[in-house]
Amino acid sequence: MKWPGKQQRLFRLWKCWIVYICLFSFNIITPSQVAAQDDDRLIIAANDRVTENISTISQDIEVYGEVDGDVTSWNGNILIAGFVSGDVVSYTGNIIITDTAHIEGHIMSIDGTVERASDAQIAGLTFNNSRDSGALSSVFHLFVPQSDLSVTALDIFARALLGVVLGIFTLAFCLLWIALWPQRTIASSLTLRQLPWRALAVGGLTTLILTLTLPPLVTIFSATLVGLPLTIFLLFVVQIPYVYGIATLAQTLGHFRTDQQFIPSSGIARSTIFVAAIIACIIGVLTILTPSGGVILIYALSSPGLGAVILSRGGHALPHLT
Repeated sequence: MKWPGKQQRLFRLWKCWIVYICLFSFNIITPSQVAAQDDDRLIIAANDRVTENISTISQDIEVYGEVDGDVTSWNGNILIAGFVSGDVVSYTGNIIITDTAHIEGHIMSIDGTVERASDAQIAGLTFNNSRDSGALSSVFHLFVPQSDLSVTALDIFARALLGVVLGIFTLAFCLLWIALWPQRTIASSLTLRQLPWRALAVGGLTTLILTLTLPPLVTIFSATLVGLPLTIFLLFVVQIPYVYGIATLAQTLGHFRTDQQFIPSSGIARSTIFVAAIIACIIGVLTILTPSGGVILIYALSSPGLGAVILSRGGHALPHLT
């Protein structure tokens, strides 16, 4: 394949972006930001003062002194008996606030409990999902099931609702993309037909790189309550090219039996709608059976289309074949 000048520069820029993301993801977590992960508790003594954020993954945290920042743990327990100027967050662990605690930020636990003494001084709000509706915890258990939990009727209903919603949104956004950008989808579709293995390799590699780089970025952004909106925005932006990939796959399979020289029309053919509906149904059914499997299937099906999108420069041009 012969790359035009602009496409070659774009390809080099894409490689530089990947290298930058990798270096950013694996080097931004310094020892001062994330404590060493071991079985011992991370204790801030009464006379100690930490002037930066404290973050752990599974290590318990006990604060008896002062922390000028946020205190965050993914699934470790947190005990606050001193001063914290930021937020206190444990996504799956328990949080204990004693009567001597002084917290200037917010408190949040998605899948754990929050024990708050009446004399504790807390300036912010307390978000305890177990104490309230439990909706976030239910969604969390859909994708990360616990071994000691039994499947209830509510769990089955939640999975069914998630599967239906995911299938409908997949079909809607897929057809909407084809309707709004028909020529770009056609170019990506023809690229996938001409270079299926290259598209699969490029799309699979891109998905692998995102899989390796997104968790560290999400960990960094979600270390504070302020970073949660950034995490949601980041995850939303990442899904856009995969919607394009599924639309490309549906357009390609919709004209699979046509002649190689045939160029689809700018409208949405019935065969394309039929293929998109089948893809959405498969994703919805698998999501009902296993939500994690449904999510994996979405990325697996859209990766070849994503590779074709990259090879065609976002549907602007076809790569030259030699």
